[in-house]
Amino acid sequence: MIPHKLSSYNIKEKAKTDAIDLDIAKTMVSPDTDEQKFKVQSFSVADNPINSRINSTYDVRTDEGFTVITACRCNYYAQHQEPCKHMYLAAKVYKGMEISYRGESYDIDPSQAQTVKNVPELSSSSILPPPLEQTLPPAILLLLHRQRAEKADQERIAREKEQEQELMDLEADLKTMISEIGIAAGSTKKRKCTLEYFRSTVAGVRKTLLEVKGLNAVQAGRRCQK
Repeated sequence: MIPHKLSSYNIKEKAKTDAIDLDIAKTMVSPDTDEQKFKVQSFSVADNPINSRINSTYDVRTDEGFTVITACRCNYYAQHQEPCKHMYLAAKVYKGMEISYRGESYDIDPSQAQTVKNVPELSSSSILPPPLEQTLPPAILLLLHRQRAEKADQERIAREKEQEQELMDLEADLKTMISEIGIAAGSTKKRKCTLEYFRSTVAGVRKTLLEVKGLNAVQAGRRCQK
């Protein structure tokens, strides 16, 4: 079965999950190996601990081996039959688990769940190859999934720090160049270059000025972040 296209609302819900800090996400997800499910805390309760809603947690169903997340008991999943934020949150904390896009009802036999076809390759840090890994007890496999999530989060933080440092270095280089251009352009000495060279230089500086102004524009910002 071909996975259906996710709705724009679903994409936004996944983005909310991605924005949650991993340490906070860990406190919101609890595995139940006996029932093959996760208990996932309501996002409303997480945002407001004094919230008195009755349904403070949702059951997220998995297959028997804790390799595939198949369904959730929340209203969104019941209505739309596509991955919800509770399923995405469980996959965030236990990286390596797949999410079923088949749109199964919650009460189906977990062993019959349709898995996603494009299974990602395991990283070099994986302890065991996939066939042997699938024979691990659920508790051990969940621990492995969680370690992967922590490693991925550490790598993300390291990348963000590198990008932040690069931006600071570029800012310093830009200010230095602007200062040097001001000194060279402000010289009162007679220009020794040809008129053609002078014309070309001024045109280049004008183009550069527009690009520098664009650093604070929305469209240019998107271009910078690609």
